[in-house]
Amino acid sequence: MDSRHRAPVGHWIRLLVAFSAATAAGCSGSLPSEEASGAKPSGGTSSIPADASKIPADPGGAAPQTKLNNLRPAATFQATTDGSNIVRVTTLGLIDPVTSKLIDFRPNDTVYLSEDGILKGLRITSAAASSTKLATDIVFVIDNSSSMDAEANSIADKIIAFANLLKALDVHIGIVGQNGKITGAINLGPSTDVEGYLKRSNTTGTARTKGFANTTLETAAKTAPSSASENGIPGVLFAEKNFAWRTEAARVFVNVTDESTQPGSNKELTTKALCTGWNPLRGTIPTIWSGPTLSTTKWTEGSSENPADLSTCTPGGVVLSVKSDASDLDLTTLPMTEALRNTSLLEFVSSDVSKTHEVVLTVKNGTTADGKTTYSNLKYPK
Repeated sequence: MDSRHRAPVGHWIRLLVAFSAATAAGCSGSLPSEEASGAKPSGGTSSIPADASKIPADPGGAAPQTKLNNLRPAATFQATTDGSNIVRVTTLGLIDPVTSKLIDFRPNDTVYLSEDGILKGLRITSAAASSTKLATDIVFVIDNSSSMDAEANSIADKIIAFANLLKALDVHIGIVGQNGKITGAINLGPSTDVEGYLKRSNTTGTARTKGFANTTLETAAKTAPSSASENGIPGVLFAEKNFAWRTEAARVFVNVTDESTQPGSNKELTTKALCTGWNPLRGTIPTIWSGPTLSTTKWTEGSSENPADLSTCTPGGVVLSVKSDASDLDLTTLPMTEALRNTSLLEFVSSDVSKTHEVVLTVKNGTTADGKTTYSNLKYPK
């Protein structure tokens, strides 16, 4: 693909926060179990002392109505275990789609949270404005079929640069290689682990994301769902089930491919099946596309599907088109990276952390941006 097919920077920024009205409906709040996903509370918010006295009282009233619905916040929840009923909400930064500037999260001014219809007092800690490290887990699901030969080295090197840039943050990164089947993986961990995996001796091109960092993942891959041809969905599901996700961390899956989503005869691996069963607590799926122009490519549901559709059905999902050799890919300068660096921690006092709740997270930035996400039947993980 030549540079004429690249999305302009402004378009990329708008995509970062733009969501269709259809995705604003309420969603189930159940997360995969810690046993299934390997979730492990560690670092991040757990290093911040719980102190209910620093959280403002509930202000009364209600969150403002959203009219534009041109953004949608994504968050993960974690209840403290000290009896204080404090709930911690990790939210990725958001960029105003009109001004292209980061939204300053201010309690009950630009960001609002209601529990069972009660507007909650909020304490907000910004990772960018303090020494606090807030957790984010990112998995790159990389197409390593033969068609990716031209861009494979560039993508691997850009991921290493991205990981090194975020060393100062509490970011864990993992990789899944796929060609419809799971052909390689390294679990979520520090940037040095990913760099070592991608720089293994005698590996180049697509081989850099083939092979497993341990026998546990290799064994799991043998029975993992698969397609006959390229499909990022098995990679997302494999990472979700087998990787060491941290309970308090924001979750991001980055689907990297130059081919359509090809589920074959497995209806469980179609875009429709994934999107129907997805909820915001499971994370967001940005797409990096190095194939032909998305808008002019013919897609067929059930056999040759648009991979960008995985991004439009998940909160915070974005699509970035790059050249066929990915020479113009620079993850360190993307708005997604800026959003990660501006992750915020919201704290509020729940009526009872042991019960199930409906939580509504609303963001309103003046007259230029607003949106909300509803978490129904939400049980706060601990």
